[in-house]
Amino acid sequence: MLRLLPGLLILLSVALAADEIRIERQDDAVIVRSPIAQGNFLFRAPPFFKEQEAEEAFAVHLSAERDKATAHIRLRLGQVTAGQARHGIDALVREKEAGYTAGGYGKLEVSGEGARRVGTTTGKAGRRTVLVIVDGPRLYELFVDVSPADAALGRQLAAVTSGFTILDPKGAPVAGAEPADLKAGTIEHDYYRLKVYKPTGFAQQEVDPGRDQGIYLHLRREDKYRNRCDIRIRVHLARTMKQTPAFKAEKAIERFVNRYQSAKAPKKPRRTSFGGAKNAWKFKMVGKEAKTSSVIEEQWKVIEHENGRVYEIQLTTYGGAAREFRKDISAFWRKLKISSK
Repeated sequence: MLRLLPGLLILLSVALAADEIRIERQDDAVIVRSPIAQGNFLFRAPPFFKEQEAEEAFAVHLSAERDKATAHIRLRLGQVTAGQARHGIDALVREKEAGYTAGGYGKLEVSGEGARRVGTTTGKAGRRTVLVIVDGPRLYELFVDVSPADAALGRQLAAVTSGFTILDPKGAPVAGAEPADLKAGTIEHDYYRLKVYKPTGFAQQEVDPGRDQGIYLHLRREDKYRNRCDIRIRVHLARTMKQTPAFKAEKAIERFVNRYQSAKAPKKPRRTSFGGAKNAWKFKMVGKEAKTSSVIEEQWKVIEHENGRVYEIQLTTYGGAAREFRKDISAFWRKLKISSK
């Protein structure tokens, strides 16, 4: 393995032109980054990975051998067709599943939300993780293969897919949103007993209750500087819940603290009041993404209402969105209504 002097940066692939992908070795990682013309992404691999010649259709190929296991990291950049964009990312992953599992892999297990999916599959060939991201017209497919399926190496490589970052916004703030969809308005639902204020600039996103239990509504706003705000509202019938509302609030804090660096969060959710609530909690948390140092802030309210329902309201801001969208966020909370009948 190559030994490095402290602080020394060695270029594995010297980018002679401004539009080439760069692969750089640092003391603690191999960093792969690209300009806008080549996808404008960044990801980190463990320091023992070495650059390989990428096969046709792939932009990057890194490999490593640890003990008796061999690992490969390969990135493929592509375009999303109009039909694929229309049918959504889940249909796109299903369309490509045969290719992801070819060569001795089993069934693909898929997770994720928004424009990001992670597929995992194991078989005689070992273990494969495929990160799929759709960003406007661009498609990113990051393959991480370990053969045989070495658990220790697999844990190290989990950070490769979770830390993959697109560095620059492209296209409209909210993909596919029409101007009329971005106007302020009110969203009501009789069964859920909810009245939600949708501020100007926020667009309603598709939701999948099969992947996110109880999800009813997802609103998003993103500006040209990639400041983003996501509002997610989940609704549960209290009599069908296996976990108490207080436990769900505590788990939200635990997930945040485990996910983000320098996390500042309460040890326990603070009780609050809300019209018609039997019990209610609210809390705020701030942390940083490990790879980008981007500030993440979450505001939560968990409400056990007298109407027999439990509401989880999660408002997440990225970058400077908490400041930029301050008035809209305040209006959302102020105008949120839950009725007893």
